[in-house]
Amino acid sequence: MADDGLLPVVRKVYEKREKLGDIWRWAEFGKDGSHDGLQIRRDRFDAAARFAGNRKEGQSGAEKKRWEDAQESYRKERDRLEKKIKQTETDDVNWSLGPEAWGGMRDFFEEMVYPVADNYGITYDEDDKEYGHAAYGDHDPRVTNAFAEDFPTFSGAAFANGLGRKLGRSGDSTGTYSFLYCTWRGVRVRVQILWAVAGHYNHVHVGARRA
Repeated sequence: MADDGLLPVVRKVYEKREKLGDIWRWAEFGKDGSHDGLQIRRDRFDAAARFAGNRKEGQSGAEKKRWEDAQESYRKERDRLEKKIKQTETDDVNWSLGPEAWGGMRDFFEEMVYPVADNYGITYDEDDKEYGHAAYGDHDPRVTNAFAEDFPTFSGAAFANGLGRKLGRSGDSTGTYSFLYCTWRGVRVRVQILWAVAGHYNHVHVGARRA
């Protein structure tokens, strides 16, 4: 059976078994259909692959029906697990609006932005949600689904470009006001990185807003 993009999904499932619970009971067969190096008797992927792999030309009508049912079960279970995995990936994010989490964007910074700053030796205070910046910008406390941080530095190009590339931008992130968009934990995030533009030569501004 072709992998059909299943390998990374199954590997994630094994990593999250405790969260997902007992989802493995399906059939009596056993084969490494999930291509994870294991042959688990009760792995639904392995079971379906074993049965589907045993198909031969000239099957009887009943045998063909069992094979088709196995294929359908395989597809349905794959889709179900993909949805379940996506859900578990968002479970540990606080998505509440306002000061507690700013729509999940505080966690976005913790996972995606601050580690890059650390890598470049850039300091930060993790609390730059305040008035005194652009009205209704990402700093503005009235915007409850956004978070922003100003990273003090006189040499911000490497950090700005490194962060932009980590978030999917192919070009540089210096000298531009343009937004970039990325998908994080299943949600779309609008990011703005400001360096070497008016008022941004002694700090790198990073703002993220749940789109």
